[in-house]
Amino acid sequence: MSADMPTVDERRRAATEQAAAWLVALRMGRLSARERDEFVNWLRESPLHIAEMLTVSRVDQALEAFDRWNGIPAAEQVTDNVVSLTSERPRLQPRRKPFMWVSRAIAAGLALVVLATGSWLALRKRARSCERSSRNSASWP
Repeated sequence: MSADMPTVDERRRAATEQAAAWLVALRMGRLSARERDEFVNWLRESPLHIAEMLTVSRVDQALEAFDRWNGIPAAEQVTDNVVSLTSERPRLQPRRKPFMWVSRAIAAGLALVVLATGSWLALRKRARSCERSSRNSASWP
């Protein structure tokens, strides 16, 4: 093993830090198309990236769901450079609503395509059936 090669722990730590940075960027909801492509490519690079992204997301969700932040006592040592927090911790709202809207629009579009195709096939079958019956009735004297 080369001295320049990172250890397993170093690779995992780096992947965890990268996953946390991606999670923050995703939650901010301001990724360009190029940045989204970079994120997808980063995930595709390694199963470790996927695993760490899932782990960081689970930790983030667990921390978000924890409702007893106010019950944790403050540290004994208070320094002058500590900023006091308000009693209510600001919560980042997940940016799921735009994705829900997009997924619903896609589902509605697919349903429309399926209905249109089904209607077209039914009309086509009926037209052929009428065409055959008119041919059969025309051949009888």
